[in-house]
Amino acid sequence: MTTLAGKKRATLESAQKWGLHRTFWIVATLFLMFFFLRNSEIAKNAVLDGLRRAAIGVLPAVFPFLVLSDLLVSTGGLPRRMSAWLSPIFGLPASGCSAILLGWICGFPIGAVYAAKEAERGNIEQEDFTKTVAAASIPSPAFLIGVVGNGILQDAKAGVFLWLFCMLSAAIPCMISGKKRKILRKIPQKTPILSSPPFFKALTEAIRNAAGVSLNLCSFIAFFSVLLAAVKAVFIRFGIPAIWEFAVAALLELSGGIFSASVLSRPLLLPFCASACGWSGFSVHFQIFSVCEKVNLK
Repeated sequence: MTTLAGKKRATLESAQKWGLHRTFWIVATLFLMFFFLRNSEIAKNAVLDGLRRAAIGVLPAVFPFLVLSDLLVSTGGLPRRMSAWLSPIFGLPASGCSAILLGWICGFPIGAVYAAKEAERGNIEQEDFTKTVAAASIPSPAFLIGVVGNGILQDAKAGVFLWLFCMLSAAIPCMISGKKRKILRKIPQKTPILSSPPFFKALTEAIRNAAGVSLNLCSFIAFFSVLLAAVKAVFIRFGIPAIWEFAVAALLELSGGIFSASVLSRPLLLPFCASACGWSGFSVHFQIFSVCEKVNLK
């Protein structure tokens, strides 16, 4: 009886929490709808700014790699020797290590896209998929060195430091979780050999898939730009210090947060950029979930 009463009480508490969460999201959504009805110009400019930033800064750096990573998977993936040496370090199959290498070189969401494709083909088990995506999802070196380093910090070496910092912060939890699970077990490296489609068909499908992912990325960037505009307007209205605006901006969307904080003083700018790049923003998190929707990503 005691156990049954405890279960009922836990169920009731869970239902109450869900009711509170649901109420919060309904109120927040209605507030934003009302806010943008009253400030339609802010919403329009924010969407245009987000799409402009996506078209100029994101798609040129991402689209070619989306096509090529999809093409790599279709034609059998990276050669196992290029990434198998990382398997005992990360406790992952070679295909998962290939996704991590591509993610570190090309930036998100390339590693997640590659990992999802390999998981769909059965080359990465579900148990390893989440860890692979987490370790593979960091900002690209082009963004960190070119935009953040040279552009905002005025120091390419600082951009290289941020890139190494992001790789290290992605690798350490992966290695620790591998040791906790004693994953220095023998990892099966042989995967079922699947017939590759003709090259022209693989290329056509890769371009089509990359176009879909690119449109997805633009949509997320545009929507979170609108959220950033709402946050900025509210903070200005209530006289909240700008540092909190920068923090919320970085929490929501990486590029918007980085550019908005460029006015910070030098001692604060580098740690702020490191924190923002390490977190990468909710926008990127949702982008990763969207490209992995066919595979159960925890």
